[in-house]
Amino acid sequence: MWTALLAALALADDPVAEAMPALGLVFVEVHVPAELRINRRPVAQLYVPAKFEIAAPVGEQELTVLVGGESQVYKMNVPPAPDRAVVMIGRSGTTVRSEAKPVDAVAALVPLELRGVGPGPVQIRIAAERYRVDSGSTIGITLAAGDYPISVRSPDGTAIWATGRLTVSGGDVVIVQLTEGRLPEVSGAGVFVANGG
Repeated sequence: MWTALLAALALADDPVAEAMPALGLVFVEVHVPAELRINRRPVAQLYVPAKFEIAAPVGEQELTVLVGGESQVYKMNVPPAPDRAVVMIGRSGTTVRSEAKPVDAVAALVPLELRGVGPGPVQIRIAAERYRVDSGSTIGITLAAGDYPISVRSPDGTAIWATGRLTVSGGDVVIVQLTEGRLPEVSGAGVFVANGG
């Protein structure tokens, strides 16, 4: 405790510390290999899907996203803490936005959208509930924040295509895209871990 207090007092008289800009948070969710740069400085190079938070100066920043050998430049507004900027990078593009501080995960109810994106219907089991999701349709449900065993199956439930655990937390809607024979694609305030169920 004293060390932190003495360090804070020492920094208060330091002209370099006074010139340092205020920092905000940037939450990044990446589903494809990508490189990120803020104000032309590399901050992350990812080869696998990941979620992480980084600090960035408050205010409008230049975000460069490199995916598949192509770079895109975005204007990103980083709000002061506890709010955050959100960057989502996937196969279909990049989304950059600012959002209020996420709701505490304790006892939060999370909206979940089950979307059928394949050529045929799919059955998904979440905990003890079964849902049939037809191609092109969306089913909306609400779950309490937490971990749930899930499986993605054929419409009659006999062929199991994927099993795992779905973790949902408060804040954003969770979107689960389903297609036959594949792992579910999850975005928003949720994470799917295969073979964890």
